[in-house]
Amino acid sequence: RSSSDSQRGQGQGQGQGQGQGVPSTMHGDDDHGGGGGGGDGSGGSGLLCYTPMLHARRFLDDATYRQQRFVTCPEERLASGGLIAQFCGNDCATLVGAARYVEDQVDAVDLNLGCPENIAMKGNYGSFLLRQPDISVGIVQAWTGAGGVKVPVTCKIRLFDEGSPDPQQRGLQGTLNFVRELEAAGASAICVHGRNRHQKGIKTGKASWDAIARVKEVVSIPVIANGGIECYDDVVKCLSYTGADAVMSAEALLENPALFNGYYGVNGFNGINGFDRYGSSNGNGDRRERGRGSCGYELRQCGFAVEYLRYATLYPPSDFYKCVKAHVLKLLHAPLARCPSPL
Repeated sequence: RSSSDSQRGQGQGQGQGQGQGVPSTMHGDDDHGGGGGGGDGSGGSGLLCYTPMLHARRFLDDATYRQQRFVTCPEERLASGGLIAQFCGNDCATLVGAARYVEDQVDAVDLNLGCPENIAMKGNYGSFLLRQPDISVGIVQAWTGAGGVKVPVTCKIRLFDEGSPDPQQRGLQGTLNFVRELEAAGASAICVHGRNRHQKGIKTGKASWDAIARVKEVVSIPVIANGGIECYDDVVKCLSYTGADAVMSAEALLENPALFNGYYGVNGFNGINGFDRYGSSNGNGDRRERGRGSCGYELRQCGFAVEYLRYATLYPPSDFYKCVKAHVLKLLHAPLARCPSPL
């Protein structure tokens, strides 16, 4: 399930969590949520799930917003390696108050320092808070200190851009200095999107796995790599290249929810309504080699859509039609675009 403005995600990783005991390791979203998991990189065991990005001020002050935006169930935590509530904001007291509403229902809380959208610029949160690293570090300290929250704290960041006149607060060096401060403040894990806040839309460009690898070298807590993940082969390559403990993805999972299974057969998805076969695979889930010329791909995507609709009916989001329509469209867009004539 997902809100209309941000998606839940999953991921896959290797190794064990450190710090305050974040369950296993993690993967997740492209700036608004995601997930991760333990294991050896060969399967999706111990996946973590992030909530959509929650606005701390609204979450604290508006009961209706809390009810609509934080929607979970016991099965969600049991089916994954843990659930992480992701918040945005810039005021310590507000973020502590908001996190306390959910600390008994999640396994960790996360500070979103990755959102690059204009609304984040207006509200001075997400990746725009990287321009004020002292505030970001102060929030982590407030969460982890006396009077904070009783669950581990994680952070999702983007790379620093080159805009600061201070060379210690720009580019890769600024990023490395910042992650050291976050670790010292008590963060139990850090997710690094290998792009800066300007790299979005037509300027997205390639994610820097080199920068993520450098972050991994300078901190001792788990590092989650994010960016440039389109297929399972990318997951394996990213873990190897960066040395990261986990990989986060969201966009690719919207089309292929079985991405982290490593193939197109679907462990965990039930064959229903005649869709018992989801198509063959080349073994690595690579969208560039998956053979869309056969009907196996179309059947798999239809199976995903049917299964998703079943879960959406059992666990309906507050904005049901808008949310469900968006997800089904993502699942079926490519198969429908390939149809030689209208259905």
